[in-house]
Amino acid sequence: MKNILTSTILILGFFFISTLLASSQIVYKTEYKRQADSVVYVTTYEMDADCIIYMTKEKEEAGNGKWFFTFDKKEADFKVYFSDYKRNADLIIFYTSYPTDIKCK
Repeated sequence: MKNILTSTILILGFFFISTLLASSQIVYKTEYKRQADSVVYVTTYEMDADCIIYMTKEKEEAGNGKWFFTFDKKEADFKVYFSDYKRNADLIIFYTSYPTDIKCK
């Protein structure tokens, strides 16, 4: 029973994260975990990441793995809380300097 529940949670989490990453990606960083749509951990190792993300400075470029951070919560497509601990994260990301490196596992 526990394995079925764990599998269901993982599958639902995967679809939730896929939905977030497929849509326009204007992101708002929350200060509180309870306000976030997803908890994110930033890794320094590309191989540990679920997704490789490119941070853009232009809102119009946001989408398909390109994140634009906004200060306006109402403008955001989703809200994230950055965790200091990998074990608390729904999504582990690695920031790339090149938009051609964007990908998700």
